[in-house]
Amino acid sequence: LLAVGSGTINDLTKYAAHLDGKPYACFGTAPSMNGYVSENAAIMDRGVKRSLPATAARGVFLDLEILTRAPQRMIIAGFGDSICRSTAQADWLLAHLLLGEPYRALPFDLLAEDESALLGNPEGLIGGDPAAMTLLARTLIMSGFGMAICGGSYPASQGEHLIAHLLEMRAGPTSAESFHGEQIAVTTLTMARIQAEMLKREDPRFAPTAVTEPDLIAHHGPEVGAACWPAFARKAIDPDRAHWYELTGVPYDATRPFGLFQNFARRFMGIELDDPKEVIHQKVTQSVRSHGVEDEDAFALCRIAFERMTIG
Repeated sequence: LLAVGSGTINDLTKYAAHLDGKPYACFGTAPSMNGYVSENAAIMDRGVKRSLPATAARGVFLDLEILTRAPQRMIIAGFGDSICRSTAQADWLLAHLLLGEPYRALPFDLLAEDESALLGNPEGLIGGDPAAMTLLARTLIMSGFGMAICGGSYPASQGEHLIAHLLEMRAGPTSAESFHGEQIAVTTLTMARIQAEMLKREDPRFAPTAVTEPDLIAHHGPEVGAACWPAFARKAIDPDRAHWYELTGVPYDATRPFGLFQNFARRFMGIELDDPKEVIHQKVTQSVRSHGVEDEDAFALCRIAFERMTIG
């Protein structure tokens, strides 16, 4: 199968290829989203936005001249889809630290250099600057590779995407049309504010999930609410789990924009704020050794890190 287009065309083609067991390739016509090389497809299924397994492309071909001539809104949408990296990374790292979810830094390392340059010259995208377009196209492709490496959309789709998907599911026939990346640009700012409020709290705490299946059905209707419940229930936190997370969770704060975590793990190894340096070193060494690590350099690095995060 061959997709010639961008977001929706690409998703439908790679999902059809998955269902039929056929290979597929894509000629992208707009830098509007980061899903060209990912192995999942965002599909609206009976009113529910789902991320479904899809076939990886045998090849993705992007012509810079074609991309720079794409409709301006689609270019802006691609830029919007790329800026959620920060909130997605913060959410995923938080899930790792507090809930034990797997986490990898490699997808973000792939983006670091190009992202800084892209954010430094967004006007070039609208002005038809090939260098700026190269940065955007490469950022979107590398973001997709990051998802493929991790076997899911974790490094590029977190809370900001859930908000956007909810808005899309709630849209009526008279709602204004918007591209996915335009939605993400707005919901990224929303998620950043939510994260900033969380980070202001000295010791964030878990509360049991209060939403029930009848609540979800009452909000979304019987068909959509019932379809959403299984996925929602898997992520719900019951009272026992909330208590366990509160005891073992990692308090954190941040100083970077959009909630990136700079300092974390104040109690990760049972370290108290008033512990002297010698006690911190002892607790760090015991904790690291309990995980089978015997490298003295690792001990020293961990001691210094926890010392700086806990004292002063």
